[in-house]
Amino acid sequence: MKTIQLTTETLLDPRIDPVFKAVFTKDTPSSRGALRSLLSAYLHQELDILAVIANEPPVHHKDGRQIRYDIACVFTTGEKADVEMTLFPGKFEARRMEYYLARLHCSQKLKGDPDYEGIKRSYQISFLGGNLFKDAAILHSFEYHDREHDVPLDGRTKLLVVELKKTERLSGEALERLSVEERWALFFQSASDPGKLGLVNRLLESEEGIAMAGETMIEITPEEKAYFLQMSRDKYKFDEWSRKRELWEKDQELAKKDQELVEKDQELTEVRQKLAEARRQAAEKDQKLVKKDQTLAEKDREIAELRRLLGS
Repeated sequence: MKTIQLTTETLLDPRIDPVFKAVFTKDTPSSRGALRSLLSAYLHQELDILAVIANEPPVHHKDGRQIRYDIACVFTTGEKADVEMTLFPGKFEARRMEYYLARLHCSQKLKGDPDYEGIKRSYQISFLGGNLFKDAAILHSFEYHDREHDVPLDGRTKLLVVELKKTERLSGEALERLSVEERWALFFQSASDPGKLGLVNRLLESEEGIAMAGETMIEITPEEKAYFLQMSRDKYKFDEWSRKRELWEKDQELAKKDQELVEKDQELTEVRQKLAEARRQAAEKDQKLVKKDQTLAEKDREIAELRRLLGS
């Protein structure tokens, strides 16, 4: 295996979308080898990649970014995989990943295959810079399974979630004790930290695929680095603007709801006033009826007295 060593000048953050794509989607032996090694490690099978598509979502289009993947791969077997790096996963991340996988699986052609025998497997691999699940596991693998009866569906889809932040506890571990998946995750989490340069270089020595990723990082030109930095800044600015815009829209919605509540309160107040007036008028009528009843009762007594006198 070729010895590759990074320096503080060649360190880059592969958790940032442009760098992640640059490392794994270049048409070079080291880049393709790194991607093949990465996917083979997490899918637990040797894979030959037929085609790689690096998606470039528009920085200034929030909705476009939310429904796009980073890298799409087609294997020689006809199977497909979406690979996504998300540095700051949102609260909706689980739904988004499931949507990605469902869309990828449904992209297969079924014409002339009424028995669905030709359906190939589809994979979604998501690397997250933040924690999504509360346990300590770095890797979660999701497939169709009836937990109550312990019956697998033999489904053709698989969703893998790698939480990179949880690898921090592995920094002091001997690398030979770590799985290939853990080494890759630790590389992603550590590759941008100058204080962990020694660890990063040991990871490059421990795994050929990681070494290929490091070689690709070294080959990235200063112009590309400047472009990545500008892209990252633009994305950050847009995300900040987007968050402020969303907060403003929510404030507008709340203000509208508050106004609607005020109007409803006013309507209720008017209704209460009308009901109070109606009750007051009813009470007055009741008092008049009581007086009439008293007057009639008095008349009845007078008539009864007259009849008594006439009868005597």
